[in-house]
Amino acid sequence: MTESLRGVIDGLANNLQRMMTYVAVAATGFGARYIGALIAARIATSTLSGSLLLLRGFGNALRC
Repeated sequence: MTESLRGVIDGLANNLQRMMTYVAVAATGFGARYIGALIAARIATSTLSGSLLLLRGFGNALRC
């Protein structure tokens, strides 16, 4: 039991730099996807708002 636990701890310690690289790459990927989603949401919101304002303007023009 102690031998296997020691092997796991040694394996983690020996590969710490590699694991940190994997974590950094994953964090960068998730961050890029998050920023892309924020930009897409902002564009969708602004185009929806612009469309509603445009329709409101047409509605006001038709009433007069």
